[in-house]
Amino acid sequence: MPNVTSVFLSRVLASTCVLALACHAQTSDARGAVEQVLIQAAGSFSVPIGKTRLDDKTLALVGQLQRAGLVVVSQIPQAYWDSYLNRTQGLGTPVQIAGTSKLMSLNPPVIPVAGQELRIFRVKIADVRIDEVTTDQDYSGPLATPGEKYRLILGTFLKVPTEVASVLGPALAAQSEDRSKFRSIVKYNQFAKTWQVIAFDTGLLNTDTWLSSNVR
Repeated sequence: MPNVTSVFLSRVLASTCVLALACHAQTSDARGAVEQVLIQAAGSFSVPIGKTRLDDKTLALVGQLQRAGLVVVSQIPQAYWDSYLNRTQGLGTPVQIAGTSKLMSLNPPVIPVAGQELRIFRVKIADVRIDEVTTDQDYSGPLATPGEKYRLILGTFLKVPTEVASVLGPALAAQSEDRSKFRSIVKYNQFAKTWQVIAFDTGLLNTDTWLSSNVR
């Protein structure tokens, strides 16, 4: 059984540019749907608050949040987890993560995690917008379902750090304006008349590689 929390946090906290994101937001404009994903993916990162188990990699990332003064992390005695041992054994270190006044002063939106004593605080670190669209065409590749309408959209996006980014410092947030590339597949819902991103990748400019391989 995978540690969903650790997987989620590792992806979101590892850098200011999320490798891939499944976005449930739907818009009437295909490019608008892509931009919403970019805003969520590259414009913020997540701070976990509550009780959970974290693998070593994610625990190190949360340690960065603690050094930045956003959280206080303490280990939970194993006895607390005994009744859940069969479901949690081997899934990492049990910890309690508490938010600080510094975190609360940022007034971040909160996302509850179903079935866990955990909430995710989203901290905005950059204003994000699509800079240029280089490709916008029909898509009929392996992710498409016959009879449905899809588009392949590629381009670049711009990230401009917020004041919060300067407060957090370079260990957690980029400190200068940055351009990156994206590619995405969007699907049209003919009943709701909206577009939704179903696959998404980002990458560094002037390279032939991508940071993930969801689009194919």
